[in-house]
Amino acid sequence: MLCTVAGTLNATHNYNVNTGSGYPVVQYPAAPLTGYPNGPFFENSRSSPSTFVDGMSNTVAVSENLRSFPGATYATNPLFVFLVTGDNATYGPALTSDADYATYCLSLPSTTTQFQDSRGVRWHYGAPGHSMYNHLRGPNDPLPDCRGGLPHSNRTPALWSLLSLNITARSAHSGAVNSLLADGHVQFIKNSINLATWQALGTVAGGEVISSDAY
Repeated sequence: MLCTVAGTLNATHNYNVNTGSGYPVVQYPAAPLTGYPNGPFFENSRSSPSTFVDGMSNTVAVSENLRSFPGATYATNPLFVFLVTGDNATYGPALTSDADYATYCLSLPSTTTQFQDSRGVRWHYGAPGHSMYNHLRGPNDPLPDCRGGLPHSNRTPALWSLLSLNITARSAHSGAVNSLLADGHVQFIKNSINLATWQALGTVAGGEVISSDAY
């Protein structure tokens, strides 16, 4: 679907790749983001079947998300946009904790201009909010999504100023989202899934044991 969002014509989509159950999306995080992303896809990642120690049938690779549409704003459509922690051009602290999410994102007034109306825009633009999500919160969580750090790799600071995100899977379905697991099967996962189970499905090598009837 072609749509003019953020002033440009883009091929928009409803499917984001899973970066894991943590905040970072860069390959070599430095403090305050320590450790690798624990999902199958992130900045400069290379995943093969051997990556999925938890099992390909127990790891979500891609899940649904909502697209932005022309005129979407944080004030009127908070779930169709995503917030940013800075001015979206020259600075933006990384999200490293739930406290950061509450301070930098949820505390912003509905009149804020610190948002992007480009959710689901650009298929080949591997960036938080555009084509990446994580498993920090459950499917269709009612709170808005948020991204930290600078948005564009062409700004060239080390690690692109610590890109991070708190963006969950979303759909227009009643009570669930479709998720593509790494073995190729699609699962309709309810919003009511236990959060620990959802987070376990987001990791490739967390060592979690997931019951076959847990989702």
